[in-house]
Amino acid sequence: MHTTDRTIAIRPPFRLARLAIGLGLVAAPVLAMPGLAFAGGDEVAFAPPTRIGGFVDPGWRYCEGRKATIVGTGGADAIKGTPGDDVIVALGGNDRINGGGGHDTICAGPGDDTVHGDAGDDIVRGGSGNDNLQGDEGLDLLMGDAGSDLLDGEEDPDHLYGGDGSDWLIGRDGNDHLVGGSGKDTIDAATDDDDSHDQVLGGGDDDLIFADDGGATADSVHGDGGFDTCPADPVDGVFTCEA
Repeated sequence: MHTTDRTIAIRPPFRLARLAIGLGLVAAPVLAMPGLAFAGGDEVAFAPPTRIGGFVDPGWRYCEGRKATIVGTGGADAIKGTPGDDVIVALGGNDRINGGGGHDTICAGPGDDTVHGDAGDDIVRGGSGNDNLQGDEGLDLLMGDAGSDLLDGEEDPDHLYGGDGSDWLIGRDGNDHLVGGSGKDTIDAATDDDDSHDQVLGGGDDDLIFADDGGATADSVHGDGGFDTCPADPVDGVFTCEA
């Protein structure tokens, strides 16, 4: 970013500014991004690849402490990652996100989002809204946050955290770690009849927990408060349905 005879304050409040975009310096009224405030009459020139009407400059956003490489808009976006390691920040709207290959970090943001981590060891945070988070292949970390979310680890050992709201957590293959959080959660460590050792923690509300479905390896199940219902396989050794 280049300026002449102007001072830019990186602080709130956020005001409307006139931005000159690209090499042509064509002014367009837009809302200042968080962390950027302007006095009246100031103009700021952004060099490419900054755009208006599309995805914003990824340099302004972070996900899980990592600088974004792909940033959505405030609306409903369809975002596809690259074959490499991406950091995706979707912002608002009901977004559809696919991380692609690589070890991706994805923050879906507000809205009812659908996220596929795809191949690789991915970190996915749903944000507020009723989200559908799919880990797919790899050792994934899925975090639902606020809202009634569906978290499906799919293949390989995964860590699933429902967060606030009544969530549905599905472990599937691998030694999974499933934590419901607050809300009346349904936690399924029995899907696909796998012989893995899953660790399940219900949370403080009335949860429905399904443990190992006939496999030879015991699961560890703790209801952790509330009036929980926990159908279990006889081999489940560490089993406390009610805390």
